[in-house]
Amino acid sequence: MPVSSVETLMARVYIGGIGGSGKTRVTRLLAERIEGVSTLTGSEIMMRAAGVSSREELRQLPEEQKERLRISVIPALYKSHDQLLAEGHYYLTREEIDCFDAFLLVEAPVERIVEFRRSDVTRVRSLEPEAVLRERQEMTERIKLLETRHGLQVVKIENGGTLDDLAEKVRSVYECSIRKEVGR
Repeated sequence: MPVSSVETLMARVYIGGIGGSGKTRVTRLLAERIEGVSTLTGSEIMMRAAGVSSREELRQLPEEQKERLRISVIPALYKSHDQLLAEGHYYLTREEIDCFDAFLLVEAPVERIVEFRRSDVTRVRSLEPEAVLRERQEMTERIKLLETRHGLQVVKIENGGTLDDLAEKVRSVYECSIRKEVGR
């Protein structure tokens, strides 16, 4: 089934990864290539839910307020999109998990992550390999907890080639999700 058909297709896929793994680049590329798909980043949806306009304002919010938004407001924002590629860092509640058909984790070699981060002048992130490894470990722990608590099944995708290679891997999972071939 082609993804660009005019039928009402429904697939919401969550794409996670640490900063610099390639998740934002691949999400934007696929939004250009797949007719009707929407994209949301974790910070965009949290800013929308909280009524703030910058990441700095978002950082100032108490964690308890963010958690309440993740439970009460954000799931409805995700569900307002029939075709969605959402990306973030696996800070998910049960309510958010229930919005998605599939979950991906984009992984990349540390050197590649540092290279991506260095080229992204819009954000300040650590370029130290040790910090990247710590972030990766923290995300791995969050995912393991979600797998244990909620039965989450995460498909790992290696970003070791070109952006087009990564896009085809993600697109394949997205198309399987439309056909409900990827479980949670």
